[in-house]
Amino acid sequence: MTEIKDAKDVRLFALNSNEPLAKSVADKIGLPLSKASVSHFADGEIKVTIDESVRGC
Repeated sequence: MTEIKDAKDVRLFALNSNEPLAKSVADKIGLPLSKASVSHFADGEIKVTIDESVRGC
């Protein structure tokens, strides 16, 4: 398994994926899931909003 030695600048997002699986992966690699929101427009487009600061990452 690949180990992340310095993860202070790493963020992990689940978005529309399987959130329990994403949480399991995050726990396994020792990172929290970061917060994001996904909105869907009538024409099928999506908008992803990152709900926390990632400045400087």
